[in-house]
Amino acid sequence: MTSQNDCIQPPRMANWLASLLIGCVVALAAKRREMVATVMLAAILCAMTGVVVVLSAAKGHTSILWMLPWNVADWFAIMMGGTIVRKHRTAATRLRSAT
Repeated sequence: MTSQNDCIQPPRMANWLASLLIGCVVALAAKRREMVATVMLAAILCAMTGVVVVLSAAKGHTSILWMLPWNVADWFAIMMGGTIVRKHRTAATRLRSAT
């Protein structure tokens, strides 16, 4: 039998992949400013998570702390998405300039 806590946990790997995709989309939209845009998005998500953790801890709710490592992984996934787009664009520019 599964516990009640097991039923409410979202699929975290899918959430991580969604964060990676969001990082890619944001980087694609911000031409030549890929890393600035994705780092700012990750910083905003970091600030929002920090506020929620502080408010939850102040009210005595510690049940949100188990999600903190996954939130940190989401921050890095967003920045990885920006890095992927940046590397792809840089490589495409080098190939075009070589011909």
